[in-house]
Amino acid sequence: MTQSPSRTLSGPGLYRRMAGASIVAQLRYPGTFVIQAIGNFVTTLLSFFGIWSLFHRFGSIAGWDIGTVAVLYGLVNAAFAVA
Repeated sequence: MTQSPSRTLSGPGLYRRMAGASIVAQLRYPGTFVIQAIGNFVTTLLSFFGIWSLFHRFGSIAGWDIGTVAVLYGLVNAAFAVA
């Protein structure tokens, strides 16, 4: 038995539905959600501090400066947050 095209979700629609289900599931335990959000923030902050300390010590690395690496780091973290 096949589904009609009106019941089939496209890629963005399916992603929206799955993301919504994930958020609802995570918010069932608000304490755990807050602790996990704080942990993710601290981990990101500490890892960027490590990158900053390398650039503070060496200036630029293979032509990359701290601003360029910060933008790349932010894009990668945003991509992982959305995935």
